[in-house]
Amino acid sequence: MKNHIGLTFFALLSFAIVGVSQVDIQPDALGVNVCNPLSTIAVNDVGDVLNTVHVQSTTNAQGVSAITGYAFDQTVGPGATTGLNGVAFFGGTSNRAIGVRAVATRDANYSVGRSYGIYGVAGNSTAGANYGGFNILVGGNSGAAIVGYDSINHGGWSQVMSSVVSYAGYFRGKGYFHDNVGIGEENPQSKLHIEGGDIFVEGSVNGIILDSGSGCYKITVDASGVLSTISVSCP
Repeated sequence: MKNHIGLTFFALLSFAIVGVSQVDIQPDALGVNVCNPLSTIAVNDVGDVLNTVHVQSTTNAQGVSAITGYAFDQTVGPGATTGLNGVAFFGGTSNRAIGVRAVATRDANYSVGRSYGIYGVAGNSTAGANYGGFNILVGGNSGAAIVGYDSINHGGWSQVMSSVVSYAGYFRGKGYFHDNVGIGEENPQSKLHIEGGDIFVEGSVNGIILDSGSGCYKITVDASGVLSTISVSCP
């Protein structure tokens, strides 16, 4: 009964907002601008029985949004304001849980436009505490806070990493950094700046390739610890 009262109130409120828009009230569903909704709440499209709320934008204009969530200033206590909150929680019977799923793609390959699966912007808070994207790995099993997967050039990955090692970031594919990279160093001063550790190259046939300006040479070490250089093709 409470659910029906809530749906009825939502329907009346929606009708007041949209004016002459069509509102279809079903025993367990509500449709706005659509008849016979399949989702519990369906706007501009019937939706799907798997979706509790289904909203489709019908405006063909730049900046259009199907759903926009605003959370205003949190002035009491240490809590956070959340514009959109997605939680997926299950027991031992489900295969995957996705808190928020975002897909941005087009119907073919184009040379114009941009596609962002997730677009995050942050700023003007405590120095050192502004994150465009913030991810945390929790629980007792291994995994990664961030996974980057280039399925175009490295397809076929089962999306399962090491069962004993956890990662802050795990990437299958090339990585690019425009500026300096620091390992153990928060303010790197060179293209690669290492603090408090060594560089380990495994395998006697592997080494470090240096460009002399007139050719490249690889530095290797033999079983006696003797260094040698051999001429190799430049990468």
